[in-house]
Amino acid sequence: MMAPDLTPKYRHVLVDGTGERIASKVLLETPNAFMTPAGMFDKSTKRKFGDPTVSYYGPFTAEGGMENRP
Repeated sequence: MMAPDLTPKYRHVLVDGTGERIASKVLLETPNAFMTPAGMFDKSTKRKFGDPTVSYYGPFTAEGGMENRP
């Protein structure tokens, strides 16, 4: 079994809710949240709306580096 690509070639966050981190593409960003195929995540708490046991790391650029945020 192959491991998922943790540095895909698009802007993404790493979703962690089941003990393993999965890259999820950022589809839409608002001042307060990221929307991904895995769901919507609150930027202030880094938790998924509706399921606070799921969190994220990032965001990461398409090159794999973590974005600097003020």
